[in-house]
Amino acid sequence: MTSMVRQMRPTAEGIPLEIYCFTTATAWAEYERIQGDSFTNAMLVIATLIMLDVGLSLAKLDSKPLARLLDGHATLVVENGRFLQHRMRRVRLTEDDILESARDSQELEKVEQIKFAIVERNGKISIIPR
Repeated sequence: MTSMVRQMRPTAEGIPLEIYCFTTATAWAEYERIQGDSFTNAMLVIATLIMLDVGLSLAKLDSKPLARLLDGHATLVVENGRFLQHRMRRVRLTEDDILESARDSQELEKVEQIKFAIVERNGKISIIPR
């Protein structure tokens, strides 16, 4: 039996996985056995991921450096109406992304109208007008 796990694009809810299992068996009893094995393996993977998530969450409570490494931190990308290009590259944002967020949240049209733009840990861009 051949298995393949495909990691999809991350979402706000987490990282979706697609699990594919291939077999050349045509006998129904053998197929059911393979399906049972696949289900068991899938449950083991899911249980492992849940334990890893809980373990890291508990470890982050005790270790600020680990929490910062895993969760990141807020990043200032506009200061007093000027784009901070080196920080924007680090968080993979363009000027258009920031201006779009400014229009959506604060109805601002120009970067000069922005005092601060901050990329939060969850990826949301917070805009503070002048």
